[in-house]
Amino acid sequence: MSEPSNEALALMLGNLDSKVADFREINENSHQTMIEQLKKTNGRVTFLEKGFWMLTGGLVIVSAIAVPLFLGLLKSKYNI
Repeated sequence: MSEPSNEALALMLGNLDSKVADFREINENSHQTMIEQLKKTNGRVTFLEKGFWMLTGGLVIVSAIAVPLFLGLLKSKYNI
């Protein structure tokens, strides 16, 4: 097999460069779409996370107050 000429190599590299440029453009458009969707989703997720942590904190506080009161009532009623 003979080696390709310089002209053939230049043609192949030109085609490869064109394909890479097309892929880069498609990739940039795709990333821009993903970034826009991420910004929309991130706000919703952050809101849900804040609600989850508020609920968790409320349950901890209620448990810290209600459980000792409940145990005190049980102790006084049944003389445990």
